[in-house]
Amino acid sequence: MIISENTIKSLDFQYILNMIEPYSPYGIKKKKKMRIFKPGEEEDLLEELNKVEFFLKHKKRDEMKSILAHFKEVGESIEKAKKGYVLLTVELFEIKNFLIQVNKLIDAVNADLNSERIKFNFGEIELKKMIELEKSLDPKKDRLNTFYIYDEYSKKLINLRNRKRKLKREMKEEKEKIKEKIKQEYDLNLNLKDEVVISKAEKDLIEKIEEGTYLNFSSENYLNHIYGLKKTEKIHQIESKYDEMKSLEDKEEKRIRKNLSKLVAGSYDSLKWNIETVGKIDLVLAKSEEAKQTESTKPLVVEENTLKIKKGRHLKTEKFLKEKGNQYTPITIELSPGTTCITGANMGGKTVTLKMVGQVMAALVYGLYVPCEKLKAGLRNFIYISTGDEQSVERGLSTFGAEISSLKKVLEIKEGKGLILIDELAGGTNPKEGYAITKTIIEYLNEKDSISIITTHFDKAAEGEDILKLQVSGLSQIDENQLKDELKINPKKGQEIIAKYMDYTLKKVEENEVPKDAIRIAQLMGLQEDIINKAKEIISKTD
Repeated sequence: MIISENTIKSLDFQYILNMIEPYSPYGIKKKKKMRIFKPGEEEDLLEELNKVEFFLKHKKRDEMKSILAHFKEVGESIEKAKKGYVLLTVELFEIKNFLIQVNKLIDAVNADLNSERIKFNFGEIELKKMIELEKSLDPKKDRLNTFYIYDEYSKKLINLRNRKRKLKREMKEEKEKIKEKIKQEYDLNLNLKDEVVISKAEKDLIEKIEEGTYLNFSSENYLNHIYGLKKTEKIHQIESKYDEMKSLEDKEEKRIRKNLSKLVAGSYDSLKWNIETVGKIDLVLAKSEEAKQTESTKPLVVEENTLKIKKGRHLKTEKFLKEKGNQYTPITIELSPGTTCITGANMGGKTVTLKMVGQVMAALVYGLYVPCEKLKAGLRNFIYISTGDEQSVERGLSTFGAEISSLKKVLEIKEGKGLILIDELAGGTNPKEGYAITKTIIEYLNEKDSISIITTHFDKAAEGEDILKLQVSGLSQIDENQLKDELKINPKKGQEIIAKYMDYTLKKVEENEVPKDAIRIAQLMGLQEDIINKAKEIISKTD
């Protein structure tokens, strides 16, 4: 598995995935099975990224979104037709609507075709016009989002429906004659239900009605009797003929639906192609929408085992900081196979940098634009992150135990180009043991094809000429007097103020250069001066 659910969670990559919102049921299904690209599939990934670029620049983006939102699920109906079932009228309507939306989508997509811009196999997302099936489901050629068994399907159907209409007229005429007689004899008007309501107090009228031949007792309530129109022999005959015509009409409609279902079955392959293609278009359009919203860029995909990020952003952190009125510092980092160690104070953003690298690479392998100004990278066989919080309550493992258990599986991978991100390995263990384990793993990973980044407080664990050592710039360039003045004014906001002045960019450091930001932060935050001086004395003796 290239990227596990735990890694997706730890990188906050689900935040990005949630921003990919297809509009049709087909796009939603495609997203659930979204492809991940592995080494050797660089050309396929480039094709995907070119599709995203095509839709990102497309002038009919909003129109396509609207069209996709009108697609309904017809896959089950198509499968039923293939198995020989007779489709219902509503199912035929949905298939007709599907074809109408397909035609609209074809027109919208093709409206911005430019041979100079198409850098991918357009055939993969080319929808098929289904003219014959469309004619069959829309014989009147009105292209309306409605469907019924049209008269145009059958002369027999026309004849049956004409006879039904004639019988209805005869029925109406017969009832009007009876109503006229009721009006003359009782001075009563029937309602739309062919009923009349008589007060129980009108006993003479009730007696007269019940002795007559035009009305039948229907029901009663506390105050009234209700009478309905009594059917004559002629009405019974008309109703009998009408029911006969209705039965014949139903049979004819079923025959027509059966024929239409066979046509749908005969178009199965083309319908399935269009369903798949609508899903592809929808997903790529959703990817392009996410790229637009996050101001992400098209990466440069290479076969070399390299990873170069210019001004990378961890999107969830960036949003959080903006909501707080703070600014996110994009990070630039160049990595190659082996181990890179990052040191710096706890407030220096090392963990966010680690997650940013993972998030950028996760976006790449998922075929997305990436949240950075530029990315040049090779694909990864796997992406792994350990942030020291994989504690397993169920198995009774401590944080360190769970961390090692997870890391062990990654270290067992003998081949392949992975991305391994480890935050403060063994940070909560005995310092001597933690240092030994960290140094050993740094050296072990440095011999692998994977690109590994480890953040650590064990500065000497990164010793070695071929290990890249980076340090968070931290408070090295600040105006300390200005910072102290701000802290005096707002002592309760010390962390926020220091974070504002913190330089999160990375710089390359020499072998024995050790960051001193922890002591400076403690001093700025007002820790007792005698403690600070004692700590400095201890450091000077150990250096």
